[in-house]
Amino acid sequence: MIPVLVVDDSATCRLALRHVLESNSEIRVVGEATGRASALELVGALRPQIVTMDVQLGDDDGIEVTAEIMSTKPTPILIVTGVDPHDPDLVFRAMGAGALDVSPKPPAASAGD
Repeated sequence: MIPVLVVDDSATCRLALRHVLESNSEIRVVGEATGRASALELVGALRPQIVTMDVQLGDDDGIEVTAEIMSTKPTPILIVTGVDPHDPDLVFRAMGAGALDVSPKPPAASAGD
């Protein structure tokens, strides 16, 4: 099993991502975080093999949270966003912070955000 931590401030998006991820029998969502503090805490406590990270986390910036995770507990991070995942500025910032890639949110999650 591949343990995954989902970080998103939207309950709808977290549910949609959980559904998509766990449709693969080799992936298990081990936790959900809604912002910076809970993401940092759960990365340390749960030690996921991968983190999905939204760009907009209420008052937090997901790319800044990515950089912080990479500097304290390096973990593979996939940015999952409702904005254009091909935007060069976004991709550059995400990769500069240490993210593996930038991917679109599932359609059901994007519609609610």
